[in-house]
Amino acid sequence: SFFFGKKGKVYHVATTGSDSNNGKEDKPFKTISYAALLAGAADTVVVHAGTYNEQIFDTPGPKQSLGGKPGAPLTIMAAEGEDVIIDGTGFDYGFVLYRVAGIYNVTIKGFKIINQAKGGILLKRCNNIIIENNYFNNCGKSAIWFQEWGADSRIINNVIENKIGRAHV
Repeated sequence: SFFFGKKGKVYHVATTGSDSNNGKEDKPFKTISYAALLAGAADTVVVHAGTYNEQIFDTPGPKQSLGGKPGAPLTIMAAEGEDVIIDGTGFDYGFVLYRVAGIYNVTIKGFKIINQAKGGILLKRCNNIIIENNYFNNCGKSAIWFQEWGADSRIINNVIENKIGRAHV
């Protein structure tokens, strides 16, 4: 099990996948963003080895996830033992979690987040967020930036290198 609590759906993402697939291990999605927008409370998005050039969660709309619930987080994670790189060349941030009503109970785990113009992860109006075991390199002014809120969140065992400017963590 990837986390304690209620078990939900598991969506898989691979560089060889397609967003028209069903997200199962043998028919993975191509983009993390697509899988994350479908996922909700108790669901897990497992991202397999490769380099992904995208900004995750930047598309507002009816499918935008509101995150998880207490005891049933939405987890977005690199597959165990696999090297998953989010290369932000051409984007401001690797992950953007923001919704006016708030986003709660999300875990982001195990990624290498590199080459972001402004920062690695932007969290605005988010509570109960876990950022764990990620590596940040060349991520602008902030590897992890909480804007507004941020209560009951944890930043665990992350490595930050080559950041310009002040830390927002």
